[in-house]
Amino acid sequence: MIPQELIAFPNQFSFQPIVENQERLRKGRLTVVGGMGGSALVAGLLNTIDPALGFITHRDYGLPLLPEALFPDTLFIASSASGNTEETLDFARTVENRGFSLAVIAGGGELLNFALKRHLTLVKLPHTSLPPRMSTGYLAIALAALTNAKNLVANFQGLSHTLSAARTHEEGRVLAQSLAQKVPLIYASTTNFPLAYYWKITFNETAKIPAFCTSVPEMSHNEIEGFDGRRPSFPSKVIFLVDTQDHPRILKRMSITQELYRKQNVETMSLSLHGEPMQKIFGSVHLAIATSLSLAGAYGNEAIRTPLISSLKERMKD
Repeated sequence: MIPQELIAFPNQFSFQPIVENQERLRKGRLTVVGGMGGSALVAGLLNTIDPALGFITHRDYGLPLLPEALFPDTLFIASSASGNTEETLDFARTVENRGFSLAVIAGGGELLNFALKRHLTLVKLPHTSLPPRMSTGYLAIALAALTNAKNLVANFQGLSHTLSAARTHEEGRVLAQSLAQKVPLIYASTTNFPLAYYWKITFNETAKIPAFCTSVPEMSHNEIEGFDGRRPSFPSKVIFLVDTQDHPRILKRMSITQELYRKQNVETMSLSLHGEPMQKIFGSVHLAIATSLSLAGAYGNEAIRTPLISSLKERMKD
C-alpha cells in the first residue's frame, strides 16, 4: 500500500498561496530566510533551481553573521510550518525590534499570531498533518510567492502531474532494501548539497537512523581519507547524487571516488538526477520521502512523530 504522505506530496504543488499585506513588503538587496529543519531547507533547494534568488539561510537565534550595514537593505523572512519554533520566533522578534523588513511564512502557532497582530506580510500555509520535511511543496511555493518569483510559481503547477506516487513508492522500496542495516552517507556537488542535506534529514527524522552528508569536491580533501587503513566498524553505504549538469571535473571525482571506496570495501551506489531543475530537485525529494518511509517500516519505527525532538523542545521550556 502506498503511504498517504507519498500520495499527498504531488498535490502540494497545486497550492495557490495568498500573500497578505503585500503592500507592506520592503524588498532589499539581500533576502535572509530564518527557520529550522524542513521549514528553512526549501531556501537552499530553490537556490539550486534558480541561483539568481540568492537566499541566505539562517538556522539560529537572533540575526545572521552579516555586516550590520547590510541589515537595513535586507528582507528577512521567518519561516515555520508549526509556527512555534523557538529559534525562528527569536529571529522574528529580533528583526522586528530592530525595525528591519520582516515577512512571515507560517502554518499556525505563535509566529502566525505574531504576524497577524503586526499586520506583517504573510503567507499562511494550508492546515495539514504533514511534518515540515514532507511539506516542502507548500513551503517552496510560499517562499517563491513571497519573493515574487513568478517564473517558479507558474512552473510548480506541473509537478502535481509529473510526480508519480506509485512509481516513486516502488523505487523507494527497492532503494530501502539496499540500505538495510546501513548508515547512509550522501554525497552531492556543492550546487546540489541542499538536496543531499534533505536526504540526510529525512533519513534522520522519518526512518529514525543516523545519516550524514557532504559535498564534492570538499570531501576529496578530507573525508575520503577516513576510509583508508584500519578503522572502526561502520556499516555505511555511500549514495552519490549524480547530476550530468554538474562540472565535468566533479563527475570525474565522483567516479574515481567510487572506485577507490570499493577497493576499501566501502559500499557505494549512484542516484541519477533527471529532468529540468524543478523536476530534478523535487523528484529526488519525493524519492527521499519514499525511501525513508520504507526504511521506517522495515525497522518498525514510527515515521511521522519525532519523540526525541519533542522531548528536547519540552525540556528547553524550563
